[in-house]
Amino acid sequence: MTARFDASTDFSLLGKLVKGDSTSTLWPVFVDKYGAILYRWSRKWGSGTQDAEDLVQEILIRVFQKLDHYQVQEGARFRGWLKTVAYHCWLDIRQKYLHAHELDAPWSMPPNLQDRLVSCLACSDLIDQFDEMANQEILALAMERVKKRVQDSTWTCFELFYLEHQSGAEVGTRLGIDPPTVFATVSRVRKAIRDEVFLIEMPA
Repeated sequence: MTARFDASTDFSLLGKLVKGDSTSTLWPVFVDKYGAILYRWSRKWGSGTQDAEDLVQEILIRVFQKLDHYQVQEGARFRGWLKTVAYHCWLDIRQKYLHAHELDAPWSMPPNLQDRLVSCLACSDLIDQFDEMANQEILALAMERVKKRVQDSTWTCFELFYLEHQSGAEVGTRLGIDPPTVFATVSRVRKAIRDEVFLIEMPA
């Protein structure tokens, strides 16, 4: 389990989907997270700044429309759904790019385009990035659930040590407990989070 985590559950797309939030609530979250991914990815694989911005805007609207068809509740299906979304993003981008350049088939592409947006490598990279975002979404949801189950002092101990990277001695001094108690508390919370991630990922 990694500590890379957006502590603001207000920005957890999976959490909002599970709660059944309205599309008006989901849209800014989707743009904030997945728009940034699409933009960085398109720039990485050769788009100019303006092209990347136009591309992201068009693709986000198409992808967001698919949220209405998302009916499952938990993480394993969410991961697969999100990776499928990434693949269809790439298909849309590829079709748009080929049409813009009036290319009829992949073998007619200039050699310098083989490693760019329309390549299989670019597709795989985009899917990997969406998969990593799924990891973070699932972790965020698991942490949100565990936080609701434990005492405030227990969560504060975990947060200071694991998320803010304070030492056991620093956390102990701040909370009035000894370092071994800090380590034991953090270990219990981490196990609870791992167990919750497992439950979220478990197929229905």
